[in-house]
Amino acid sequence: MLLLWVPSMAQTTVGISGKITDENGDPLVGAGILTADGKRGAVADLEGKYTLSLLPEDKVVVVSFMGYESQEIVIGGRSVINVSLNPDRNNTLNDVVVIGYGTS
Repeated sequence: MLLLWVPSMAQTTVGISGKITDENGDPLVGAGILTADGKRGAVADLEGKYTLSLLPEDKVVVVSFMGYESQEIVIGGRSVINVSLNPDRNNTLNDVVVIGYGTS
């Protein structure tokens, strides 16, 4: 009987956390951070903080928020990734229509 030893091909996983802010440093409540394959994600809390666990360290995450430019970031073994998003000047909301319904 011949036994061969094969090194493990398992990827190293990391947990990441951080804060998502706007260009002024204010937290972006509800901003999303999602793996590029769309399988895992998180939403920023009231302080702009998020946490994602058990990600391969070579994974790419996409950080986005409505009205802001999205960013793609390679984790690269980091455990803390703070992100500052800039306003999307090409996709602005020109008109807002508010419709209310009610009874009196």
